[in-house]
Amino acid sequence: MERLIVDLRDLVQVEGGLTMQRDLVDLVEIVHAAVERSHTSATNHGVRLEASEMPIIVAGDRDRLGQVLDNLLGNAIKYSGVGSRIRVQMESNDREVHLRVIDQGPGIPADVLPHLFERFFRGTRTAGDPGLGLGLYITRMLVEAHGGRIWATSQLGEGSTFTVGLPLAPQTEPR
Repeated sequence: MERLIVDLRDLVQVEGGLTMQRDLVDLVEIVHAAVERSHTSATNHGVRLEASEMPIIVAGDRDRLGQVLDNLLGNAIKYSGVGSRIRVQMESNDREVHLRVIDQGPGIPADVLPHLFERFFRGTRTAGDPGLGLGLYITRMLVEAHGGRIWATSQLGEGSTFTVGLPLAPQTEPR
């Protein structure tokens, strides 16, 4: 029930004029914190971070970027089998950072992939799971508010990869 209320509150915020506190932030630090938070709900999963310890600086809202990661990790945990591994990868080039959450879940049918980030969309494998179909929609809106993009790839029976691409900030120190 609490998750539903939070999703509805977030929906109102992202569609009604989202306010964000934009700072230069270290995405590596934000990802580390999100992975640590996921360990409390991923007691039967292994969540592993595969990233450089070097700072990756983006211009954004620390809390909202944390929310993006919490949503993606929460879904990976929710839809992956007990004992499966979830990997979080980060790599950057001179313009953008790619953050990937890779699970070993059942995969997503090809005809569902184009609709994953739509408001109120719930796939066929979510029957019985609480939710309104807002998590990935809100995640997409938050990523886009940061000037980024999000997409998913999947193989049935092998798992899914959710990728967030965010523009890098000019070279300065994070706050």
